[in-house]
Amino acid sequence: MKPSPQLSVPLHSLLSFRSPSRTKAGIIHFHRSIHSLRSYQSTTTNNFSVITSFYQQRCFSTNTTHNEHNAQTNTQPKKTRPPWNILFFGTDQFSLNSLIALRSYQKTSGIFPELINVLEGMNIDDTFPLNTSDKLWNIESPPLVGNLEVVCPEAPSPVKSYATENNITYHEITKEKGINEWVVPGKFDIGVVVSFGYFLPVHVINSFSVGTVNVHPSLLPRHRGASPLQFTILRDDKECGVSIIELHPASFDAGKILYSTKYPVPPNLTYSQLHSKLAKSGAHALITTLQNFTDFQEKALPQPRDGLTKAPKIKLEMGKIDWNATKSEIWAKFRALSELVGVYTTVKPRPSMPHIRFKIIEMLAPEKTSELHEQANQIITKVGGFFYEKLTKSSGIIWIKAKDGFVGVTTFQREGKAVFSSLYFKTGYLIPTGLEDYSEEGPFEKRNSNNIAKKKKKKK
Repeated sequence: MKPSPQLSVPLHSLLSFRSPSRTKAGIIHFHRSIHSLRSYQSTTTNNFSVITSFYQQRCFSTNTTHNEHNAQTNTQPKKTRPPWNILFFGTDQFSLNSLIALRSYQKTSGIFPELINVLEGMNIDDTFPLNTSDKLWNIESPPLVGNLEVVCPEAPSPVKSYATENNITYHEITKEKGINEWVVPGKFDIGVVVSFGYFLPVHVINSFSVGTVNVHPSLLPRHRGASPLQFTILRDDKECGVSIIELHPASFDAGKILYSTKYPVPPNLTYSQLHSKLAKSGAHALITTLQNFTDFQEKALPQPRDGLTKAPKIKLEMGKIDWNATKSEIWAKFRALSELVGVYTTVKPRPSMPHIRFKIIEMLAPEKTSELHEQANQIITKVGGFFYEKLTKSSGIIWIKAKDGFVGVTTFQREGKAVFSSLYFKTGYLIPTGLEDYSEEGPFEKRNSNNIAKKKKKKK
């Protein structure tokens, strides 16, 4: 059995110590006292809360009766600086990044967090240097996050799993009751909402003494709604970003802008890549906002009316390809939706057969017009027509005609079936010697794909 640790400052000295001096020496003594109590905590857990409570009263009350009188006669002023007690509302992987960031800035590590509020009342300069070799407590900046709890739907989610694994208290919203009658469980300074899925009612918003904020992955007012990431790609935006906004009591994504940051959109960016980039950027923007929250509140700006666009929830039918669109529009749809609802087309292999839906698994980025495509354009004149380009004995590309050129597809999947190559698609679902009618949007022309090679020989 390990011996109990000895206090570097005698216990009777801690309990008799009343008001910490505001001088450098007084602060150093105070931090040594905290360090002693921290060490003492591991083997005296049962008595620790009693000791710290007694110590807090003694150390930070020059006159207990006077403080009690103040508590009775003065109202508690609005908190203006960290640490913030935060209630986090989130569900998915995007919101998880912000929760992890908040957790990492919760610097109390479970060690008598009640002293954090006491430290806040000392009015010590945050950058005050301790000229000593004893690194007992970092007071260069106060903890950003005090108490941190989570609200999430009852269904399994990344946020709920993280809260469980890290012993973070979480509160569930049930489908039966919803959130309209839900009451905030306790007192919190700030509510943080990130990809939560519910609209917070006014009584919930008003429960937070300092404010409520939302992390939205777009440059508001552009792309208000549930799917800003997808619409950033669908609309071929050249810039993307994150907006930290106040919650609006009546509308989604309509609150004042506290802080925003923008980035260029790289070419050929997919949904998952944009999601990863802005989830991390959103977490960083949230921390930046919380560090100077009251300043950002005072300078918050209403969203302008100009440039307002909507980004509604993505539905399955939005994944259907219209071959009358341009190559870049089809490519944008693939990058935005293929990883979520999927991008698909329909094919009618025989006149007597119904249309069959095929998901497109792999699509090639649009290319400059090649000699092969120029030859194909002379034969295939209608959108939806196709030809097959053989690469190897077992692989190739099906080029489908769009409004302004050809779109290359290498991998397909029939609903409920395994993924297969374009060669299997051609030989299994399209007549090898010609092209069959395809769909209402763009019939495949009834022509032999070998005509391209034959025409080339005739020219010679």
